[in-house]
Amino acid sequence: MDGTNPANASDLRNQLRQHYGVPICQYIPAAPVDAKVVEAFFAAHKKRNQLAMAELCAPKATFDYVPFVQHDKSRLVTGTGYVNGVGRTVWGLGFRAFPDLANKVTDIFADDDGNVVAEVTLSGTQQAPYLTAAASGKKFTERNLFRFHVDKEGRIDDITSFWDVGGVNAQLGHHELD
Repeated sequence: MDGTNPANASDLRNQLRQHYGVPICQYIPAAPVDAKVVEAFFAAHKKRNQLAMAELCAPKATFDYVPFVQHDKSRLVTGTGYVNGVGRTVWGLGFRAFPDLANKVTDIFADDDGNVVAEVTLSGTQQAPYLTAAASGKKFTERNLFRFHVDKEGRIDDITSFWDVGGVNAQLGHHELD
């Protein structure tokens, strides 16, 4: 690849077609294409660009941050829903609470059925409240496992993230038990 960042999923597919040196009508293995879509997602995350992250997703892409649950006096908020609703809300909370939020993609595995798994280390310094944890000024570093599904159009249609919320809270000095 030439090192440029594609503007959208269509540009990414065209860039990969050029990289593989085959006409558009010929078969390109799905796994490398799907892995590049996920890499582009984390590149946009690194730039804190929620719009670019969402544009790599299908309009009704589902989103699930498995241990994400917040209780307040009148409701229960979970990390399950759609990318353009809950997903962007969760990303925004993280970007606000951790202005230096960073990601390091360790491994990406993809198959030809659109399944992509990424091991990603997230880190940051808490400068604002996050979930039930008051701003602490403390740092966290935590490995996450993301499972994506990329559809035949090259758009992410499902994101699931598994992370150790207890480990993050402990690093931030928040030790509340329900």
